[in-house]
Amino acid sequence: NQWITEETTLLDVFKHNTRKYEKHIIPIVEYSYNAINYFKDNNIKANFLFLDGDHSYEATLRDWNLYSSLLYPDSWVAFHDWSFFFVKGVIVDHVLEKTYNHQNSSNMWWGQIK
Repeated sequence: NQWITEETTLLDVFKHNTRKYEKHIIPIVEYSYNAINYFKDNNIKANFLFLDGDHSYEATLRDWNLYSSLLYPDSWVAFHDWSFFFVKGVIVDHVLEKTYNHQNSSNMWWGQIK
């Protein structure tokens, strides 16, 4: 990636990597527990939720609890790094019962909301 310099931010890289979908993405540079306010204040629901953050049980559960209410029935949720012990724990303890059509790869788990 020759365009990356010392001044390039993570947001720049994200926008570059997702430029094909820029009409469908609103980047929010904020902690997830603060960013939820944007969605609630604007009454935004989602068809897809991708969780990738702090891998502790508490933080993963907090993100699930904050954002799962934004999902429509039959929408998708995906957890990155699902093989991490605590991420898998949240999926087993809280997510499986609310989802179906579960699938996974080595570092990703996904399912549909009931």
